[in-house]
Amino acid sequence: MKPIVRALAGRGHEVTGSTTRPDGFNVVEGLGGRPVVMDGLDESAVRRVIVEVEPEVVINEMTSLAMSSSDYGSWLAVTDRLRNEGTKAVMTAAQEAGARRVISQSGAY
Repeated sequence: MKPIVRALAGRGHEVTGSTTRPDGFNVVEGLGGRPVVMDGLDESAVRRVIVEVEPEVVINEMTSLAMSSSDYGSWLAVTDRLRNEGTKAVMTAAQEAGARRVISQSGAY
């Protein structure tokens, strides 16, 4: 998220960055974005945030890969849910909000 927020804000775009905890606000603000708290697995929270922001473009970078864990399977399971359930919620909300484009991160492990 950091390079994207920094680059877009640096080019004059309004950027809203979600974080799961209020202590992440400083990071988003420091990069030039407007922070919001959102649980990507909470469909109503995703909808509320995206519909309220009314974005032209949504960039979905949701992941839990920053979490440290000695149990790789559990660690990856949350990201898998975000990539499936969270992405579905983002797509539905983006369409409702009138976003003209959605870009979604993907990866293979």
